[in-house]
Amino acid sequence: MAAAVSMTRLNAAPVIFASRAWPLAATAQAVDIEQWNSTRADLFSKVCMGSAPSFSAFEANAVAAGFTAAQDRLVVEPDVTVELLSDIGLCRCLMMMGAPDPTALADEIVATLQSDFPGSWGPDTGQKELGSKAFFLDGVPIHLGIVPTSHEQQPGIVASARVTGDCPA
Repeated sequence: MAAAVSMTRLNAAPVIFASRAWPLAATAQAVDIEQWNSTRADLFSKVCMGSAPSFSAFEANAVAAGFTAAQDRLVVEPDVTVELLSDIGLCRCLMMMGAPDPTALADEIVATLQSDFPGSWGPDTGQKELGSKAFFLDGVPIHLGIVPTSHEQQPGIVASARVTGDCPA
């Protein structure tokens, strides 16, 4: 049996995105924050987790969720980008999104994943942090990361699903 990889919610240093501005301040004032968070959590669940662990359906899932190609990534306006990144021996689906309240969005992502993939959560690891349970799809451990960040002084979230192995070509 493969070792469980725990899901973590990190309070790491901000991630900087050079090519993408989030028009969050004006947009967030005009929307319902609960709906904003629900929509973004659903996108992460459908695109990243919905194509894990092989990520072979990544592009099809992204297009079905409304993403379009822009530069080297896929985008849903006004603020969500997603891309598949290959590191040495790792494949990661990385979704970046604006978040008026990053903590509330992180909580909504976890709640959506728990609802959409109820049989995929392993035993509690005993840690007190949010998201301290193991997650498996098709028997493959998935490492989930949810990191608060900012871009041009606008708050956001970077959410990722990572597996050991190469990304599809």
